[in-house]
Amino acid sequence: MAVLEEETDWYPPYQVALPCCVVKKNDWVRMCRGHYKGDLALVRAVRESGLKAIVQCVPRLDLTLGDLPPEEARVRRRTVRPPQKLFNPQEVQALGRHALKRQRFPGLDSHCDYFEGNYYDDGYLVKEMTVGSMIKPC
Repeated sequence: MAVLEEETDWYPPYQVALPCCVVKKNDWVRMCRGHYKGDLALVRAVRESGLKAIVQCVPRLDLTLGDLPPEEARVRRRTVRPPQKLFNPQEVQALGRHALKRQRFPGLDSHCDYFEGNYYDDGYLVKEMTVGSMIKPC
């Protein structure tokens, strides 16, 4: 079967998706989404051929959400951007929250504080993010 020239115009050429930006360990990056949009972060490790990176940044915690009614807390979580502040495990325990654990971060050899689904190492938030869509190099 012969392929007509008009038929080949219908299909775009095959392209391999490469990460738009290359990040290395100890590079500074800028966060692109969520509460951390615009914040600086340090790359601690690069995973999956440069598609994902483990970054460290100053967290934005709002510890007063537990005292609010659920509906008001939901609205505040979406609208208010908390200030940057280092994580303090003693402050969390003083508020009476017992959800604080100490466990190993997957992909790193260090043990971190685990609170509300996030890992904190020496007061900094440690998170795995996608390069290109979630973080961009400075």
